[in-house]
Amino acid sequence: MCPFIAGPDVWSERSLSSLVECDGYFVDMDGFIMCATLYDPHRRHARDPCAWPYHAETSDLEGLQPHVISVNELDPLRDEGLA
Repeated sequence: MCPFIAGPDVWSERSLSSLVECDGYFVDMDGFIMCATLYDPHRRHARDPCAWPYHAETSDLEGLQPHVISVNELDPLRDEGLA
């Protein structure tokens, strides 16, 4: 549910529309960036698909089991889940 998968570079750039339009409803992007900093303090893995699956290529995902991703209308992470 509500995948936390894009990472600090995407969030800092606010490159997905839900990051802007839904920021602050229940959570805010500054909080997500703080959590990502705890996860990868020096941003050495900011675009590494093993750390942030949003950056995975189709070939990285081959062979995975079928799955369901749930997104919420007013969630800043909505567009990550759709992607």
